[in-house]
Amino acid sequence: AEYIPLPIAPAPAPAPAPTSSSKLPQPIPKMGFWEWKAHLDGDDVTAANWKPYKKVVADKLEETYRKGTESTMALDGTYGVCFDDKTYGMVQYRLDDPARWRPVRRRGGDLVTRLNAKRLSIIPRHDSSDDDD
Repeated sequence: AEYIPLPIAPAPAPAPAPTSSSKLPQPIPKMGFWEWKAHLDGDDVTAANWKPYKKVVADKLEETYRKGTESTMALDGTYGVCFDDKTYGMVQYRLDDPARWRPVRRRGGDLVTRLNAKRLSIIPRHDSSDDDD
């Protein structure tokens, strides 16, 4: 059998140098990981005390949070999330009864500037003066 060499493909042409009119691709932002606290009596460190949001909900939370201007968003007809409660930070609460709430957290992800978001008082505070009978 006779050896017949295959043709070698030419090397690809070098990429053109960027010009002032061309834009370099922007890095894809790193998304945060969104969770709600399932075991309210548990500590914040134990992973089993937290449950992840479904991806479709986490994507919406991340999108709204990244805008940096929205303080709240409705998850569905029952629950909402406040990103900036004055007393408790990030919380999920019942729309019909904000006294029923639980912590929310975002782990990881790119740093987001939220200076334009208003800090709200969504969760009612219980003052000892309210307990007078």
